[in-house]
Amino acid sequence: MSYTKKSLRITGLIVLFLCLVNQRITAQFLIGPKAGARMTWQTYESFNNDEYKRTPHFSFATGVSTIFQVRKRFILQVDILYSRQGKVIKGIVDPTLKNSAVYHYINTPAIYKFDFKQSLWGRRFKWYVGAGPNVNFWLSGNGKLSAVELLEIDIDQMEYDIEFTSYPDNPEENKLYVEEPNRVQVGLVLSTGLSVDPVPGQTLLIDFRFDYGHSYMSRSSGIFSDVIAYEDNLRARNHGIQVSVSYMFNFITKGKKERRMYYEKLD
Repeated sequence: MSYTKKSLRITGLIVLFLCLVNQRITAQFLIGPKAGARMTWQTYESFNNDEYKRTPHFSFATGVSTIFQVRKRFILQVDILYSRQGKVIKGIVDPTLKNSAVYHYINTPAIYKFDFKQSLWGRRFKWYVGAGPNVNFWLSGNGKLSAVELLEIDIDQMEYDIEFTSYPDNPEENKLYVEEPNRVQVGLVLSTGLSVDPVPGQTLLIDFRFDYGHSYMSRSSGIFSDVIAYEDNLRARNHGIQVSVSYMFNFITKGKKERRMYYEKLD
């Protein structure tokens, strides 16, 4: 299935899901900026632990978050985020080998949540649990590579960019060619966190998430233009943990008289 057809198919499924949920959505609607820190790692179909070791990658995500009240105590949260994921691969047999890669994504998780009302020191707040699908669009990537072959031509480290194409007859320098990229990747998100209302009509969310990637990044390994002995293993799934903060503004379509604090609206 081509990248375009797969994108349309997944987008259509998300739209259908939102349309079905929309039948129960009330006037409660919140939107606001979101930002957070991420720790990501990869699992592989086959990984040679005798030759390489891997460590997590630390980065960030930022974008816009929206919340719809579906029914009492049930909400739907849909985000549009730019995120950076990555990996660090180090050589064991060849200690000079190090591949630090960064992948740029647009994430569109849709999480169905259930709220619980609590109070602490006279302050009311809500905590929640939820889960839902996550569709990731792989935009681009870049990285830094060190290897024996590079040292032999007096290059300590090569900074490279990813090209989503087959390896050409005349490759450009400082490139990683990915012939069969899976640029639309799906997964599952598990979420928990809490929300407080500093003032009526505004909500602060602190969110903890686990991202489980289901799709491989590519069906084949990436090939470097300047290195022959080492290929980038991309038959891998991305996973991650994210801690983020959202500041939401409440928009009520039925008028200002119905504006209430978030936890009051869900009672």
